[in-house]
Amino acid sequence: MCGICGARRGPDPEAAVRTMLPLLAHRGPDADGVWTSGDTSLGHLRLAIVDLSSAGRQPMVAYGSELALVANGEIYNYPALRDELAAEGTVFQSASDSEVILHLYRRHGAKAFERLNGMFAFALFDAREQRLFVVRDRVGIKPVYYYRDPDTGRLLFASEIKAILAAAGRETWAIDQQALLQYLSRQNLMGDRSLFAGIRLLEPGSMLIDDANGTRIERYWRAEIPEAEARSFEQDAAEFGTVFGEAVQRHLMSDVPVASYMSAGFDSTLVA
Repeated sequence: MCGICGARRGPDPEAAVRTMLPLLAHRGPDADGVWTSGDTSLGHLRLAIVDLSSAGRQPMVAYGSELALVANGEIYNYPALRDELAAEGTVFQSASDSEVILHLYRRHGAKAFERLNGMFAFALFDAREQRLFVVRDRVGIKPVYYYRDPDTGRLLFASEIKAILAAAGRETWAIDQQALLQYLSRQNLMGDRSLFAGIRLLEPGSMLIDDANGTRIERYWRAEIPEAEARSFEQDAAEFGTVFGEAVQRHLMSDVPVASYMSAGFDSTLVA
């Protein structure tokens, strides 16, 4: 895993990012970086998995600093997307799967995000439009939290809540009573809530957009559930075996050794 964070608006967004980074250091021991443009700053802590060279370091900047990216996770279908972009004339500076996000966005705008197959949370800043995107994968494997100060409009986001707490400049935080009730009754939180009032978890398949029109959340992907059809158990089992095998194969994408964590449960045993 990697760590991402960012700040927009406020007196010194880069100082806010540099406050957050040490609290995320355990997520990325291989490299760190900060990129700032005007009132927007992005931070990254890297755990190198794909393209271990310095070309894969982040924040990743392209097109004369028009686009900047910090990403956590992996894009499993990046080889096919990379081939498609290369055929259209795109020149890549690295072998990183994250770089595909930048070029795909340059070609297709925000519609590019629905084409990504992976586990990820990333922030992409478009300097031309002065627009920040914070995007989470389809089913919410990788986390990203955000906080927008209601008085100043300052926006903070990070892979973990404690980074936001450190950078927000507040002495105390109210407890989200509804979130606490959910946790005590279900041992989990529903939707976008966190235990800290005002700090939200970006929901799966969603993107936060921050630009001249304000800050808003939009869905870029929804699960499509087909109508049920009559099938035999043997047909279902065979199809599951195929899909499951493909999913495990995608997860083996790595330039470092791969390990399987065993819990002795049915699921991890099947993966192994």
